[in-house]
Amino acid sequence: MKTKSNPSLKLNGIEYLCLIIQSEPGKSQRYYLKKKYLYQRSKEDPHKGGSGAAYFSSKYYRNIYWRCYAPKNVLQPNGNYRAIKSCMHLTPKGWYYANKARKKLGLEPINNPNL
Repeated sequence: MKTKSNPSLKLNGIEYLCLIIQSEPGKSQRYYLKKKYLYQRSKEDPHKGGSGAAYFSSKYYRNIYWRCYAPKNVLQPNGNYRAIKSCMHLTPKGWYYANKARKKLGLEPINNPNL
């Protein structure tokens, strides 16, 4: 997918997120969104990583391409628990998609250490 701000980009948002999570697993959602914004627009995200948050809340991506493995140990007022900070890792499908993105860039695929 080409963006209006930089039509020469080779990867779309999902491809880039899978690639960066594969390269740097265990970081927060905000960290990856900041990286994606910088990749797509060549400037820092003025929203401090808030742009594109739907990638991590959408049922079409979360738990399909990536999953949060942070311990849920903070009790919310509604009685549910949540994590203080996310710890994102790719699922097998996300790993496959990241390797497709690597090939698109002319890089060698990486074997999934969890398989």
